Amino acid sequence: MKNVETKFGTAVSCILSDPDGAGSINIFLPKAIRMNDVDIETYNLGIVPPISLIYKGLNRRSFIIDFE
Repeated sequence: MKNVETKFGTAVSCILSDPDGAGSINIFLPKAIRMNDVDIETYNLGIVPPISLIYKGLNRRSFIIDFE
């Protein structure tokens, strides 16, 4: 996970891996999700347990996302 600059501003980029090892994709989290560099570094070092990003639908034009 890392913060990257895009033409739309700063975004959080993540790699989602298939648990069966079949591949991975690079995604950008919705703009509403902001993480500072210290939190990202802590997460990347494995100090905190992995989290699941859960898509719960749309509210008008916004994604409803939860973490577990």
